[in-house]
Order: sequence, then C-alpha cells, then structure tokens
Amino acid sequence: GRDERLSGPVRVSVMELVLRAYRAAFTSFVARYPGVALTVTATDDEVSLPRREADVALRINNRPPEHLVGQRIGAMQFDVYASRALVERLGADAPLEAFPWIAWDERLDMRWLDAWLAQHAPGARVALRVDVSAAAMHELIASGVGVQFLACAEGDADPALVRVGPRDPFARRDLWILTLPELRATPRIRAFIDHVAAEIRAAMRDEG
Repeated sequence: GRDERLSGPVRVSVMELVLRAYRAAFTSFVARYPGVALTVTATDDEVSLPRREADVALRINNRPPEHLVGQRIGAMQFDVYASRALVERLGADAPLEAFPWIAWDERLDMRWLDAWLAQHAPGARVALRVDVSAAAMHELIASGVGVQFLACAEGDADPALVRVGPRDPFARRDLWILTLPELRATPRIRAFIDHVAAEIRAAMRDEG
C-alpha cells in the first residue's frame, strides 16, 4: 500500500544500451509505483543533473562525477560479436584480424578502438565507419557487415549473434545509478534508485 501512495514526477536519463538490456527493471517499477509519473530519456549524451535535465542518471562510467551520489549497480562486460553467418563463412577459429570491422566515425574521437585493434587485431580491415545508436549497431552486426563490441547482456540474448575472440577485462565497465545529494532522500527518487538497482543486479546475476 505504501508503494502505491508514492506520487510525483521522476525524470530519468539512461544510456540506450542499458535501457535495451534491462528494460524489465523500468516496467516493473511502473507496475509497482503507479502514482509516480516516470519520464525516461534514452541518450548517450551527457546530461546536467544540477540544471535539472534529469533527476536520476544511469551511466556506464568507472569514475562517476564527484558531485553526484548513488550506487554502483555492477559491471557490464562487452565482447566482440559477429553474425552466425559471418562466423560460418570465415570459420569458428578465425582470428580477430580476419573479420571485417565496424568502426566509429573519425569525428567521434573513438581512438581507443583503433589502439585496441592495433594490439589485438593488427591489419584488420574496417568495412564501415558509423555514427549510429546502440540499436543500429546491433542490427549492423547481425546483418553480417562486420564485427564490433556489444554489451554481453544484449549480445548473448540474440541467437543470430556469436561472441568471437577472447574475453578482455579492458572491456568491462561499471554501471552507476546517480542523483543529486539533495534529491537522494526524496521518497520517490529513493524508491526508483533502490528498485532499479535491485532489479538490474538480479538480472546481472542471472547472466552469470
């Protein structure tokens, strides 16, 4: 009964890939707290909580901003994925450099991938450079045009995809749920943080 009496707005900013992987945590919150007016914005862009662009943010970041408070939910592992058809064509034992790669548009300053490829897949061919959403990247990988990193929570759930190459601890990132210090005691904010953090932690345990 106390759950249902919570009311008022909560505006949340969440990275698209996190929402796609753990959307059940949001739907269960809405069912449990029908009086809370939840607004969710899925974006990878930075948002300013002090300017009240959001009340709560879920971000993948190993060093969250010091002016925010919250919880480390857990760690998300990313691995390289390919379409099953591409793996069948190149062979299950093909090295990473044998695969065509999807890279980021050079204007996005994603030089970390170029450095990673130089170390782990020297000579790999970049088939396509993109500036796309997480959903579009998933679809491009599934189409067989090339390989790229995906969150394992999403990649493992798609039977059309296969992990390729060894697991790299480098591609493991912390997931945080954050708010402003002055908002953390607000009942509806606290309820959202506690509920979503618990639901995602449970889902991460199930992923193994």
